[in-house]
Amino acid sequence: MQSTSVILKSNAYGLILILDPDIPYEDLRLAVAAKFRDAARFFRGAQMALTFKGRKLSSEEEVDLIKLIMSNSTIDIVCIVDEDPEQGAVYREAVVRALAERKRYITRRPL
Repeated sequence: MQSTSVILKSNAYGLILILDPDIPYEDLRLAVAAKFRDAARFFRGAQMALTFKGRKLSSEEEVDLIKLIMSNSTIDIVCIVDEDPEQGAVYREAVVRALAERKRYITRRPL
């Protein structure tokens, strides 16, 4: 498993996870877990949007990788964003909307 099988890029509101399309999925999972364990202190409880690039993932694989990221770091992935040329603004808006919806849901739930 090469260190380039998972590349992580970030901005203030989002992460771009560039995944090797050619390695077996189980190897990719190990690489993602290691990448986020190594970067855990850098993100410390951040609430972020996420974009996957480089590899076509099924919905189940996306959910699996999100759970893996969150269990190997303190990052809270609040939504997935498809690729967009103006990613910074898109990520910010997506995070703000997702957090607002989460807050509305929590305040509407009876205790």
